[in-house]
Amino acid sequence: MRRDKLNDRFTDLCSVTDPGKPPKTDKFAILSDATRLLNQLRLEAKKFKQSNEALQEAIKNLKAEKLELRDEKLRLKAEKEQIEQMLKATRTAPQFITQPTAQNHPISKLPACGHVAMDTSGSFGYFSGSCTKATCCLVIFLVILASKLLVI
Repeated sequence: MRRDKLNDRFTDLCSVTDPGKPPKTDKFAILSDATRLLNQLRLEAKKFKQSNEALQEAIKNLKAEKLELRDEKLRLKAEKEQIEQMLKATRTAPQFITQPTAQNHPISKLPACGHVAMDTSGSFGYFSGSCTKATCCLVIFLVILASKLLVI
């Protein structure tokens, strides 16, 4: 009876190690196949463990990089906001500086160079249908320069 149980266990072991093949009767061959299969499974488990450790390290590095990128994003947003605030501040004219009237402004004494003077009640510009971009920029620059000289 004990021998029959051992033979049944060897048959079961043979069917696990070589499924689909006819069972072997040689106990040494069955034990050799089982030993080979166990060693192969241990090697695979070791490889999977190493692969898992490498992946865990990669995850750790990616999380650190993600945090660095998040910090950089926040820093860039703050810098962008600061630049936008500076831009808004430069766009708005200071309220404490009073602008002189156009009639007394030094720019009104310059020759019009073919330009027709606009309303002199407070605007310092000149209008011309043929005004080029460079001419307009020059006039604006001169107006700003003259207004700065009057403030000083």
